[in-house]
Amino acid sequence: MTADMSFRALLFGFLCVASATSAGAKTDADNGRRSVELAFTSIAFGQISREDAQIVVQTWKERITEFFDTDIDGRVVIYDSTEDAVRAVEAGRAMAITLFTFDFLAQQQNADLTPAIVGVFADGHTTEKYVVVVRVGTSTQNLADLRDTQIRIGTPAENRLPLIWLDVALQQQGLTSGRQHARMQQAESSASAILAVFFGQVQACIVTERALQTQGELNPQIARELTVIARSPGLLPTVVSFGPACDDSTRVLMLAATTTLHQRPLGRQVLELFGLSRIRAFRDTDVQATRELVAAYERWQQLSSTATP
Repeated sequence: MTADMSFRALLFGFLCVASATSAGAKTDADNGRRSVELAFTSIAFGQISREDAQIVVQTWKERITEFFDTDIDGRVVIYDSTEDAVRAVEAGRAMAITLFTFDFLAQQQNADLTPAIVGVFADGHTTEKYVVVVRVGTSTQNLADLRDTQIRIGTPAENRLPLIWLDVALQQQGLTSGRQHARMQQAESSASAILAVFFGQVQACIVTERALQTQGELNPQIARELTVIARSPGLLPTVVSFGPACDDSTRVLMLAATTTLHQRPLGRQVLELFGLSRIRAFRDTDVQATRELVAAYERWQQLSSTATP
């Protein structure tokens, strides 16, 4: 079974939290195990069925909880919407939640969510950069040249950050929003989006810089014949947050367990599965650039709405 990067990025949050000893969790009266519910939304799993997602989560949860020798009974619940998942956390039914960062910022304004942990990639960064990619030697040299062309989106449709960044970048050049400027089409994966540009099926694609580098390593011709015409700042893709049901002592234990995963062989294997070198506690600086981008986008939207007759 394979999983796209959006699934893996969100799944690692469950594994991190499920790996921790949870002294503050509810006790199951039937078996004496402490029960912890982690909230996800159905969109987090992309094309993977709920049944397959549950199997993946259960398998890795068992391995990690055994590794930490805990009596935690972790359970993932997949909700139909972000709002439903957040309500479960607020009501105390779920202890933690993993969200795309744009959704986290939107929900944090009203919900009692405490950002807790983030993944660190092999290059030492917690953020992703999104890039607009075209073929070398074409007439498309900048964002303005993309007018009325087709752009393949190789990032998860539910992750709004790439298109928000593109809208802001276009606005800064005095251009219209992405969907007005060009024809956007969702791709099945980052690889298919990159290959569509490589084979001339579309003029451009938006993918993460890491995805482009990976494809270039697999096929050096891609690295030679494709080029980047726009690059976003580093943006935090996802964040794992604790809800009000997770008390202070439990949070300390969870952070201690998850941030030391890289110190153990099995922990390193798990991290490598998700393309991570380690996990660390959330810092406000992790999300600073993302906050600034979203703020700029909201200002632009407000100006656009007031300018519209």
